[in-house]
This record gives sequence, structure tokens and C-alpha cells, in this order.
Amino acid sequence: MKKWTCLLLSLILVFCAAGGALAETTKDETVYVLANAEGEAKRVIVSDWLTNPDGEKDLADATTLKDAKAVKGSAFLKDGVWYNADGADVYYQGDAEDALPVNLTVSYTLDGEAKTAAEMTGKSGRVTIRVACDVKETKDGVKVPFAALTAALLDNDVFTNIEVTNGKFLDDGDRTVVVGWALPGLQETLKLDAETVTLPEYVEISAEAKNFEAPTTLTVVTNELFSAVDVDSIDATELTENINRLKDGMAQLKDGASRLADGVSALKDGAKTLADGATELKNGAEALKESANPLGDGVSQLNDGATALETGSAQLTEGLNTLTANNEALASGATKLFETVLGIANTQLSAAMENAPTLTIENYEETLTALLDACSEAGIDKQLHDQVEAVVNQNRAKIEEAVTAKVRETVAAQVEEAVRENVTAQVLAAMDMTPDTYKAAVESGALTDAQKNQIVAAVDAQMKSQEVKAVLAQQTEQTMGSDEIKATIEQNVNEQVEALTQQNMASKDVQARRAAALEQGQAAAASLTALKAQLDDYRTFYDGLNAYLAGTAQAENGASELKIGAAQLAAGTEELNGKVPALLEGIGSLSNGMNTLTENLPSLTDGVQQLLDGANELKDGLNTFDEEGVSKLVSLVEDDLADMLDRVKAALNAANAYTTYTSLGENMTGRVRFVWRTDANQK
Repeated sequence: MKKWTCLLLSLILVFCAAGGALAETTKDETVYVLANAEGEAKRVIVSDWLTNPDGEKDLADATTLKDAKAVKGSAFLKDGVWYNADGADVYYQGDAEDALPVNLTVSYTLDGEAKTAAEMTGKSGRVTIRVACDVKETKDGVKVPFAALTAALLDNDVFTNIEVTNGKFLDDGDRTVVVGWALPGLQETLKLDAETVTLPEYVEISAEAKNFEAPTTLTVVTNELFSAVDVDSIDATELTENINRLKDGMAQLKDGASRLADGVSALKDGAKTLADGATELKNGAEALKESANPLGDGVSQLNDGATALETGSAQLTEGLNTLTANNEALASGATKLFETVLGIANTQLSAAMENAPTLTIENYEETLTALLDACSEAGIDKQLHDQVEAVVNQNRAKIEEAVTAKVRETVAAQVEEAVRENVTAQVLAAMDMTPDTYKAAVESGALTDAQKNQIVAAVDAQMKSQEVKAVLAQQTEQTMGSDEIKATIEQNVNEQVEALTQQNMASKDVQARRAAALEQGQAAAASLTALKAQLDDYRTFYDGLNAYLAGTAQAENGASELKIGAAQLAAGTEELNGKVPALLEGIGSLSNGMNTLTENLPSLTDGVQQLLDGANELKDGLNTFDEEGVSKLVSLVEDDLADMLDRVKAALNAANAYTTYTSLGENMTGRVRFVWRTDANQK
């Protein structure tokens, strides 16, 4: 029951969270429809909240409820007036027999065959449960737009392989929560093209069932999503602004729901940590209680130790002050020595190579590693390849010219073949033939050699005409200028350049240069490796010295703090010694309190888990509502604003006109929502 209560509150919050504070006399109605498993109403209970903004003693009202009674306070209804309101809002409840503006239908199928819930009870197979709403209420010939959100809790022992149409589901292992939504009748009211956008008209749950039991469903139906828009002053510009506000509001709702889910998830983790910590604390409190008897002796010994610690920390501080006095000089000397070693290394590098890089404390490792890479076989091969390729590229223009000429020949042949096919089709057309009929006539022998020669001669004559030659030249140049042909030419040129480069790389001259470079590279690599090893060794000493100096400085600061803390500890232990009796009594109280806390922790963790389930359901429902409803509606309005405006106004006017299920008093505003609860049908 707690699970359903949390779920119902989440559903109502989705539709009502945007409502502001009541600033005038308003009747806020929630209509609870208790229905059987097929959705047929058995009893209608209306809960009304009548605001009293002016603090009137008595409040005038109009209602069609039977046996309307206040559920809070001492107010009572007589002749259309609530007496004894005494300045407060009036909350009352009663039964209703008026026709509902929306009919709810829950239908069932078993393996594709329609059945009642009672007929399906205890059966097994593929079941489908469809929850649909039929809007009956109209205003000025337009159906009142309603939004419907349906939830169901499925037992995983009964239902498996669950699928949901127009909704989502969440499986916690034992049960599956299904949440779906629909906008009944709105597709028809707005005359929306189903191929452009389809608004959901129902929620459908499909699953494999074992010993079927019809689940309880909750459905919230409300027009508040639509009636919040001011229709009187709306125009195309304002509608666009409202659509933007709807998008922004939806984004804020989704962001808020996501943050809520994240926060509750963190709360769940915190609750688990609290439970673990509370258990440990309980055990510690019990151990503390057992060891409290010798506490007095321990505090006395602690006091003596604190005094000794105060004396020792003062001596430690004095010694560390002497030790760190030379830290700055040591650090400076180590840096200068490192820079001297690097200076010698830079001199050696400058003598061995032109434009040698300068080594520093910060870059020597990266620089020497790069030089070693350049001296490797792969590095030398890359340098030679780049040099040879640069020489080959000096003739790139000639290579490109030759490749272009070759490609042009191929293109010209392809263009000529295509034009010849076109000319042949024209010649055949003049003879009342098509290429297919001509081919069939040739294969069957229906054409004489003279006729075939006549056709070939006519085609050849046209191909030699200046007009066709101009077409050939134009299409050839046009094809040569295409991106595809240019890319082909570029690719072929690159391939020939690479082939020539590889050919030259294999030449004796280049191979001789490679052998010499490898020999030099090996010698240079050996020197560079030795140099880097020397610098790395000093770097190890240099970093270790700096770490040592930092540690002594940190130890000096810690000793000073220890000295101060030791003095405070000595003073505190002396004071503590006098408060031991009260402390012992508090330890006993702590142990008792921790026992009480740990006994109640399961209730806390269960509540947090239920809150997390509700938050995740809310987040998923909002995402579905945005993706499948609001976003599609926004897109449709933006794309077809002019034609949609009148239909949207009519729908919004209908929503604004429907403000109560029962009745409103004079000069009173209202709003109303409906909550259907269908019975479970258990075997």
C-alpha cells in the first residue's frame, strides 16, 4: 500500500507541480473513481478544497455531491453555504453520480483472444492489457483535451518478458513498475496527420503470464496541462513564445527530476553508509560501555603522557628549526649543479651536431628521447624517405600531366560510348524502334544486313557531326572537372610519386647513404643513451634532495603544530579528568540510544528505496512525456503554425472552460483532475 501511495503522489505531482499559489476563491477538485478490473466505475468520490482568501467566517458554495462533509475543521454545509469556516479553507468530500467527462476502459487479451479479467484469472500465456480513455466532455463542439498518466505494479512471479506501448517500466527484481501516458482524442481535435506525428491514445502492457492476476492500475486524467495557457490574448507570436516556455519548462522539469533522482540515489548510498556506520558505532558504544570502568585510571595516565608529550614536542621543534635552516642553500646548490651538468651536455651536443637543441632541467628527457628516436633505424628511414620524396616531387607537374592525359583518354572513351548509345536510341526512334526492340529484331533475324548497315551508317554520320563532337568535348571537359575525377588524378599522382620514391630508395646511392647514416646513428645513439643515463642519475638525486627538503620543512611545520596541540591536549586532559563521572553516565546513554537507532534503520532504508523508485519513475515518465508528447507537439506547431492556430485555440478554450466536475459558486474559479483506481482481479 505504501508503494502505491508513493506512486500516486508521483503521478499527481507530474501534472500539478506547475500550479501556483491560490490568489482568489478557488475550488480545487480531485475526483477518485473506484472501478472494477475493466475500468467500469463502481463509486465516484470527490475531494474538494475550497479556498478562503479573504478569511470569511462563512463561505458560499455550489455542489452536486451527496452527503458532502468537511474532512477538516468544524464547517458544515447548509443551503449552499459552509458555516463555521472561521477564516480557514474548507476541505470536504462526498459521493457523485454525475456522468464522468472521460470513460476509462481496461481490456484484456490472452494469446490474441479478447477476454474479461475474470475469464483470464489463473490462465497462462501471452497477455495484453490496454488502458484507454474516451473523452465525452465537449465545449462549443470541441472535445476537452485531457492528458492521462497510467501506472501499474506487476508481480514478477506472474509477469515476465514485459513490453510497454506508450510508456516505460522499471524492474526491481521482485516487481515491475509500469508508467505510461496518453492524450486521448487530441489527435482528432487538432486534425493531426498520423504520418507526421502520432499522439498516444492508450497505454498497452504485453507480457508472458503464469497464473494470470489482473493488476491494480492507477490513472490520472487532467486538463491542467492545457488550461494553464491564456487563450484570450494568444496570437501566433504569443503561441510561439508559449511553445518556447513549454520547451523550457519541460527541460526544467526533466532537469529537476534528474537531479531529484541523483539526489535520492546519493541519499540511498548515504543511508547504507549510515546503517553500516550505525552498526559499527553500536558495537563500539557497547565496547566503550564495557571498558568504561577503568576509564578514570586511563585519563590520569593520559594526563601524565600529555605533559611528557608537551615537553618532547618542544625539543623536537627546536631540533627541526636547526635542521631546516640550511634548506634554501641546499636547494639552490643542487639546482646550480644540475644546470652545470646540463651546460657540459649542451657543449657536447653543439660540437656533435648543428643547430643542437638546448637541454634544460624541464626538457632534457623529452629532447634526448626525440634525438634517440631520430637516430633509430625507423627514424633514419623516415628522414631518407622524406628527402627522396622531396626530390621526386620536383617533377610532380610532369607526373600529373601524364596521369591527366591518361585519365582523359579513359573519360573520353566512356563519354563517347554513352553519347553513341543516346544517338543510336534517337536513330532507332526515327525508325519506330527502341534499343530493346532493335536487339530482339537482330537476334530473331528480322532485320536484313542492309537495314543493319543503314542504322550503323546513320549513327556514325551523326557521331561525326560538329554538334555531336561539341557535345563530346563539353561532356569530357565537364567530367574531367568533377571532384571524383580530380580525386582519381590526385590519387594516381600520389601513387606514382610513392612508387618512384620507393624505386629511388632502393638505389645504390640512397642505400649507401642509409648504411652510413645507420652507422652514425648507432654511434650517436650510444652517446646519447649514456648522456641521458647520467642526467637521469643526477635527476634522481636532485628530486630526492628536493623531496627530503620538502619533508623536513613539512616536519618543522608539523612539529610546531604538535607543540601547540600538545599544550592544548595537556590542558584538555586535566579538564577531562574532572568530568569522567559525567562521561561514564553519557556512555551508558549513548549505548542505549545506538540500540534504538539500529532497530529503526531498516524502516529508514526501506523508505529511501521507495523514494528512489518513485524518483526514477518520475524521471522516466517525464522523459517519455517530453520525447513522445511535448517534443512532437512543439515540432508540429512550429512547422504548421498558421493552420494549427485556430484548432489549438479551440482546444485550449475547451480546456479553460472545463474547470469543475461538480459545480462552481458565483465568482469562483476551479480546477479538477480525475484519478481512476481499477480493482485487482485475483484468483
